[in-house]
Amino acid sequence: MGGTGTATMTANAELSAGGAATITTDHLEVGGGFFDFAAVTSFDSATATTNANAVLSAGGNMTLTVANSLSMYGGFDAASVNAYGGGGNNTATAHADAGISAGGLLSINAGSLMMDGGEGAYARASSYGVNKSLATTNATMTAGTLDITAGQMAMYGGGSSFGVSAQADVGTNTATAQGNALITVAGDSMINITSGNLSLHGGAAHASGSGAVAQAVVLLDPGTMTINTSGNVNISGGNYSSSGGVALAFAGIANTGPINMTIGGSTGLTLTGGSTSISYGTFTIPGTGIFPDPTSPINISYTGGGGLNLSSSPGSDAAFIMTILSTSPNDLVTYTTGMVNNATDTVSGIVEFIRFGDEEKKDDKPTCT
Repeated sequence: MGGTGTATMTANAELSAGGAATITTDHLEVGGGFFDFAAVTSFDSATATTNANAVLSAGGNMTLTVANSLSMYGGFDAASVNAYGGGGNNTATAHADAGISAGGLLSINAGSLMMDGGEGAYARASSYGVNKSLATTNATMTAGTLDITAGQMAMYGGGSSFGVSAQADVGTNTATAQGNALITVAGDSMINITSGNLSLHGGAAHASGSGAVAQAVVLLDPGTMTINTSGNVNISGGNYSSSGGVALAFAGIANTGPINMTIGGSTGLTLTGGSTSISYGTFTIPGTGIFPDPTSPINISYTGGGGLNLSSSPGSDAAFIMTILSTSPNDLVTYTTGMVNNATDTVSGIVEFIRFGDEEKKDDKPTCT
């Protein structure tokens, strides 16, 4: 249409409490919407917005006690299209997210916990003017402090089955598609996995054209973090491609404070990903590996016979654990931690970095400190 117009559709499922909230149930499923569409065409200025989110929120503490499975997932096939217009200045936005947030302590006790970013997100901006399109299908967990006890826990970035894509054509455009699984904690976190594994897997992202950004990442971002697992810890970077834009599909744990891990599985900690350095927000991820800040150590104890395993996957994004904001990849060649069963590895510098491709690869066993 011509001229100026605004269209908004909202179909959220939301439970919000200004103070504390407590939910006790056998099963809990929090899912974003599906088949949501926002489109705008204008020669002047037009705005179209679609919201189909699933939200649990509390201004204070939140306690979730789930005897069996707790599942969170972003929306399915959420589409945002910024259509053609000679004058441009159009904005189209579609949100189909799933989120749990608490202003204070978020306490979760569940038989199993699964977080999955959305599927099939598509954003396109195409005009000779200035246009913006945004499609999000994220699964997020936000808290002041976090305490999780679960039989097993898995987090997946979006787009692993149907893709997350952003496209920007002619004109001055911004197109963003997100299918992330994120946990962000202002304070400390405790995660206890009592009978299975902790797994983090990046999704699949694609960006094309100028001004395009696609994300399908998995990230735990607490203060001080303690993780105890009876099984193994597996972190795998996702798949990504970029043609004139930016695409991210990493998986990892990034912290402003120390990380303490006790891993009881027979394999231990496995990091699978590529070697490309990544800028994300205010910090830089040097590649696949463990990257601690000297003032915030990473302490890993293997109690079940396992150890640290690094696997090169050049077509994937990074898999990492880090307590550092930025470091030059050229400095990451020092090994200062061991792979000793039933011992504690105290990391005080950059450890276990592997250079792939045409660069140096050093995969000999480090010495234990």
